[in-house]
Amino acid sequence: MEKNRKKLKNYKFTDKQHSTEGIISTILAAPALIFLISGIIISFQNKGNGSIIVGLLGFLALVISVAGFIIGLKSFKKEDVFYLFSYIGIIINTVIWFVMLCVIMVGI
Repeated sequence: MEKNRKKLKNYKFTDKQHSTEGIISTILAAPALIFLISGIIISFQNKGNGSIIVGLLGFLALVISVAGFIIGLKSFKKEDVFYLFSYIGIIINTVIWFVMLCVIMVGI
């Protein structure tokens, strides 16, 4: 009987779901990260002489990460949802944004 009580204490009975905007924010971080890494790889392969494609990849990564960050912030307005993906999306998009900002500052 004691074992059954311990097993029941491990479960959470709730109607909460993950925030849709948080999931979208996390999903948007993936292409932004791919664009950022692709631009860096192309730039290294060309020994720093990147074409307009590298700039376009960096710009797209910056725009997508800002959009993901804003959507992630909006997800905190919902109640009775899990915020795990909101936190993940905001953190990843912020890191991508910060890296792009550093690349732009060093490039100027």
